[in-house]
Amino acid sequence: MALYGFTTAMDGRGAQLRKAKSIKRIMEEISGADLVLTAEPSLATAINRCAGPRIGRLAYTPRQWARQCAPEYLGQAPLEPHQEIIALADLLDCDIREADNIVRRSSSIHRRSADPGKDIAMRGLTQGNMALASLPTLSKAMRMMGPGPLRGMRIAIVGKDKLDNLDRMLIPGSFDNVDLFENGEVSLGDIHRFPDKEQLIRWLVSGIDPDNASSVAILLSFDSPYLNMVRAALVRKGVPVNITGTLDQDQITRGYLDLVEMALNLEGRTTEELAHALAHMGVTYSPGECRLLDSLRPEERPGLDWLWDVEGRTFNETLDDLAGLPMPDALMNLLSDMGIISKNVTPGRLNDLRYMVRRTSETVASIRHGVVILDCRSSIFVDRPIVISIGLDDLWNPQYDDTFDPVEARQRAMDALSLLMQQGDHRYRLVVGRVAGTPVRPADLIVSISSARTFNDLPGEDVCFPAEETSGVDDDRQAPPMDPGALSPSDLNLLLSCPSRYMFSRLVGTRMNSAMHKGTVVHWMAEVLVEWPDTDPKALIDAALEQLTATVSSRSLMMARTEMVLAEEGLQAFFSSKEMVDVDGVGEVTDRRSNPLAEGLGLTPFDPRVEQRFLDEKLGVRGVMDLMLSPDCIIDHKTGRKRGTRKLATGMTPAIMGEVVDVQAPVYLSYLRSRGAEGELTMIYDHCLDDIEGRMLKNRCGETVTVRCMPGTMADCMTRDEFWGLLGSSKEKRAAITEVGAELLSRLAIESPPGPTLRTVIVDDTDPFVITLKKTVADPDMILSAIVDLRLGKGAERDVLTIFQDDLDDIVRLAAECRVQMANWWPNGFPAEPRSERTCERCEFRDLCPGEVMV
Repeated sequence: MALYGFTTAMDGRGAQLRKAKSIKRIMEEISGADLVLTAEPSLATAINRCAGPRIGRLAYTPRQWARQCAPEYLGQAPLEPHQEIIALADLLDCDIREADNIVRRSSSIHRRSADPGKDIAMRGLTQGNMALASLPTLSKAMRMMGPGPLRGMRIAIVGKDKLDNLDRMLIPGSFDNVDLFENGEVSLGDIHRFPDKEQLIRWLVSGIDPDNASSVAILLSFDSPYLNMVRAALVRKGVPVNITGTLDQDQITRGYLDLVEMALNLEGRTTEELAHALAHMGVTYSPGECRLLDSLRPEERPGLDWLWDVEGRTFNETLDDLAGLPMPDALMNLLSDMGIISKNVTPGRLNDLRYMVRRTSETVASIRHGVVILDCRSSIFVDRPIVISIGLDDLWNPQYDDTFDPVEARQRAMDALSLLMQQGDHRYRLVVGRVAGTPVRPADLIVSISSARTFNDLPGEDVCFPAEETSGVDDDRQAPPMDPGALSPSDLNLLLSCPSRYMFSRLVGTRMNSAMHKGTVVHWMAEVLVEWPDTDPKALIDAALEQLTATVSSRSLMMARTEMVLAEEGLQAFFSSKEMVDVDGVGEVTDRRSNPLAEGLGLTPFDPRVEQRFLDEKLGVRGVMDLMLSPDCIIDHKTGRKRGTRKLATGMTPAIMGEVVDVQAPVYLSYLRSRGAEGELTMIYDHCLDDIEGRMLKNRCGETVTVRCMPGTMADCMTRDEFWGLLGSSKEKRAAITEVGAELLSRLAIESPPGPTLRTVIVDDTDPFVITLKKTVADPDMILSAIVDLRLGKGAERDVLTIFQDDLDDIVRLAAECRVQMANWWPNGFPAEPRSERTCERCEFRDLCPGEVMV
């Protein structure tokens, strides 16, 4: 399949939408016909519905009619399209993909060629076509029957030019020709432009309820994020949703295929991936933390035993645990037709099944009431009075079989769009005018009709649907529609880098890779060394290496062992340099995570200071502390490269956040403060595997970076002598401070306290403190640069980043704002608002977010 891509070919040609006949007009013209034939299945359905009570159907597609008559000519029911591929693969003893290629090419020739035999010989398909001709296919039956069964009947054909050569073999010499179009042209109509997807979805859902839902059809691209956003918003409102699509678009089928794939390659798979696959099937599984599936104990597994023991099981046996779910009949029939339902699960058979699911055109049975959602690239006729089109962007560019003639393909595309845009008695076109500040380009065919380069060039109105008023999460009367719960630092990092990225991470999940697993194992090792410092190093390293074999290739095991040796040595040295004290005064913590490494060594974790989850409902934050060294100090182990203090500062400070967001330190320190910790609060990042090559050569330990939160605000701290001592990172700065005098600077800070710009590293000439300082002291720039260096971790102490209580206040406010925003985003969709182009470049979900990337 390929995209039309007619931008160059059609722009500026003045293409127009053709005026389509109404279903009422078509019914008038076919009045008195015994049988109606049309190339469009949805039009045949609409005609049959309008025909009223009668014995049998009035309208068919030629293939639907031929399938009824075929047994008389073939001696049996004709094969379904997917059955043709399977039967031909068995007959030729070839791969199903090769058989599919023969079927598609041969079918295309028979549909479009005036001399199929000649074209088949020219394209080298003779042998494959001869094998295909021996099968009881529908096309064989159509060639055998010809127009005979229709002679003597009054036939009406609606849209004869849409029939292919094979369809026309059934047409008798006499028939009534009914065109789909009439004289006259139509315009695209007005559109509704919204500032973002959130407001578009909210406006859409506001007008739909369970009472009027069965009157509404929604057209969109099934490849766009709108599909999940619309479905989630409608379901949340209690509106039945009917997604009409093929087996490949069925959510239960997708979930089942993902489960089988996990079972075949369980190593490295995580509980988040399992939860996502089960969510497709309507099953809720909440494992809590993200863990490797291999680490789950039998009692923690969600009743799918075959996932952990798939070897030797058949596809039918894998379905036993899913018997309570409405598995599509089309999937069961496909497994049976392929002859694998009673065969063992293997990677090859799964790949073939996935391929055939994509090639199965059978529509999955669905409900008849409620909103119907249709794919704009495969629908033409819509039998609902209210039709709402969403998007109209590049994802609306239709697809076509690459054997089409380009001119014919262009005309088919324009006719399809003409029909689609005139469906329904009431029509609405909903679009987002700008994304990330950039105007959105309409689909190529719409550009060719209107010459509009952006949606702003099209006639319509700008809609700004008001958000629900709320005074905050503490007001029960104004509570948001959904409480997202406490947020972890990783949640906040994703939300602040791009809300859409956060959404995809929760919907799709992030597969644990070898680097992530290595970090988890090192954390387990650190826990053992804190609680059992006398553990035999060799036994600990061997146990860690055994845990790594699931995600590390055999050729990398030697390097992995070296890393574990260095990690053990670095952690031992780090812990021996620290003094741990009682942490009972900090407050309650929740249950601790399991440690498979300790369990493998026969050790039972007991120390409350290690690997503890915390949840602060008042702050709305949660997390896991690697080690509480004291009530006012947290240790966090890092296995990646050490991050510079400047990046940490710009990552955790709201007013100057850069491309990389990392709010872990202020979130954790806010938790310590809320639990009564007083004085200076500290979080130490222990990079136990930083610079492995250098450590091997120089025999030194890993690096550390300290985030220190001073008691009080920055203005408060400037009144204390110890603050000025922190600024003296050079002789010049110390001399300037001494010359000016800390007392004068303290007085300035009290009279005109540093504003948010200075407090967050940026020195702003309009800040009152800066203005007063420059009027008062002889060398203000030296003082300002000293303060900025302190804020960037480049003060008197190396690798120490200083923050203040007002920085923690900013993070708490930011977390609260995110929770309020999420209350609206959950039901309406998370906007794609990346912080920068690099955010999109590094996003693992970039392919799932078409049209939104800033590159």
